[in-house]
Amino acid sequence: MLFPTAPSRPPGVIFPYNTTSKSLIVKWSHVPKQYFNGKLTGYNISYYPATFEWNVSFVTVDYKTNSTELSNLVAFTIYVIKVAAVSSGGLGPRSMISVQTKDAGIIDCLSHPHSWGFFSIQSSGKKRR
Repeated sequence: MLFPTAPSRPPGVIFPYNTTSKSLIVKWSHVPKQYFNGKLTGYNISYYPATFEWNVSFVTVDYKTNSTELSNLVAFTIYVIKVAAVSSGGLGPRSMISVQTKDAGIIDCLSHPHSWGFFSIQSSGKKRR
């Protein structure tokens, strides 16, 4: 009897967006179904302040979802965010990004899986309330 294995690929690019200085919306690209290896169940998002790795919080979302809001964060703090696909075989590899909470519409990514160094993006849209 064969047992299902965990997903073999991490989610694609993680894109954070500050909704306030204490919350982020995090979006990612779905893992293609052929890499889930077993029954599709969802995504596991873990996050923590970079200086307090032991203070990890978790969010789990349905596999059809590719975003979530992280709230009650500490303003102007660097967070490490990791996203992994989950199947009936377990937790797959994680994509990771480090981002600093800022005012709404401003993103300061300190590390990104598909770039090097530091970049900042500012939304041209109105702040959401």
